[in-house]
Amino acid sequence: FSLIKPVAADSKNFQDLQSRMASELIIEFSKSDFIKYVMTESREYDVLIYYTLTSKCTHCVTIEDELKEVAYSYVQSKKHLSEGNPNRPVIFAKMEYNSDNAEIFAASDYTSVPILALAKPSIVKKFISDKIIEYPDSLEWKISSQDFFDAGKLLEHINKITNSDVELKYTFYRIMMGNILIFGVLAVLFFFKDHIAEVLQLRIVWIVGTVIIYILC
Repeated sequence: FSLIKPVAADSKNFQDLQSRMASELIIEFSKSDFIKYVMTESREYDVLIYYTLTSKCTHCVTIEDELKEVAYSYVQSKKHLSEGNPNRPVIFAKMEYNSDNAEIFAASDYTSVPILALAKPSIVKKFISDKIIEYPDSLEWKISSQDFFDAGKLLEHINKITNSDVELKYTFYRIMMGNILIFGVLAVLFFFKDHIAEVLQLRIVWIVGTVIIYILC
């Protein structure tokens, strides 16, 4: 992995990341970004990296949508900043598998996605000595399609590994879509209330409902 070389820390890099996270929430890294922002041993921040392949992984997209809510919560709580933050600032980023980033995935020995990992400066020392990018098991989550995940579950995990106590705050888009769904359901119930009432009066509906409840309970 001769193309991956640790670089010196630069405070301007941190300022750039803070600005980008405030607007993008999850910053998309190229290989050069990874080297510039992650492979710096003396940096004053940690980077939460989401390794993904959105073009061929449907649940990767779902997880990323939930992760954006967590990133938004961290931005609103100013956990991406150093001022007034008792813990190390956390930057949210993602690495999309492609020909440019393949060397990063290979150095990390990642052959499947999605993976969520917290990159602390110690990974640079490991790379210098062993030429591999390795995360401690406690800071790495190889998420399977069978794992339960939502914004709350992701936040719980990320709070634990970053020693934070951030509360979940949903984006305006998420709140708006939730309200649209609720009003849509209410509108359907209103317009079809007469038909629904007729259906509920059918004996077979109550029989089927009773059987389903009995089986579930």
